[in-house]
Amino acid sequence: MNKQLCRFAIIRFSPFIETEEFANIGVLIATPKKLIFKLESKKYGRVTDFFDGLDKKVYLNSVSNLIHSLDHYSRLSEGENSSSIANIFEEITRPRETLLRFSDVKVGFYANPDESLNELFQYYIKRNFITKEYKEEAMETALRGFLRGAKLDKLFTRKVLGDGMYEAAFPFVSQDENITKVIKPLHLHQESSSAILDVGAKWMFKIKELRDRKLINKDILFTVDESPVNTSTKNAYSEVKRRFHKESIYLVPNGNKEDILMFAREGHKAFI
Repeated sequence: MNKQLCRFAIIRFSPFIETEEFANIGVLIATPKKLIFKLESKKYGRVTDFFDGLDKKVYLNSVSNLIHSLDHYSRLSEGENSSSIANIFEEITRPRETLLRFSDVKVGFYANPDESLNELFQYYIKRNFITKEYKEEAMETALRGFLRGAKLDKLFTRKVLGDGMYEAAFPFVSQDENITKVIKPLHLHQESSSAILDVGAKWMFKIKELRDRKLINKDILFTVDESPVNTSTKNAYSEVKRRFHKESIYLVPNGNKEDILMFAREGHKAFI
């Protein structure tokens, strides 16, 4: 199938002109034959949670009005030539000081624009490229920056702790004759409560096994991402924190620079 030259723009929700913050909420594509679009109209909690204090009706009404408008333009574009469709697209996406705006126009070659619309939506709105590994790598980078700024980075190295029968890898390990300090960024903000509990149980097992084998002691710190907003996942998140605390496994938010550096210097004594 021949690929078609298409132009597309990301639809952005920007309710506060003063801060210029925005959230990606949809995609509009101008194909050679018509305009097609997709908007986030159901799972919008990510957007409304980001704009703290914003009435969700503001978002829902704005999206509803845009869907109605884009439906009209989509029907209008059917049967038009590519030049006319391009003109309609340019009119829709021109800069405006409104709650809903459009990104700079991008270009792509697509064999099936309808399928590509879904792919672009998954990438720009659902952010399907952000895996657990991606998030934990970003958390590691931030933590490494804290250590470097405090001139502690040379004390910690990536290391596998084990005894030949059982082992586990950690990105930040500091060892001397008397103590082994371990710091591990942990992506605990999962999409479901079961996933959060599974992650917690996995690392509880690892730490217990390493402790039983006398490979680590109390000097282990997990830096975790923010608590979920959804009630069920938030409760699971809190439950994992409770279980870790019970086993003297220390958790601090990934952005809590002061406590992280205190642990890096003093180990578990920083939390006593």
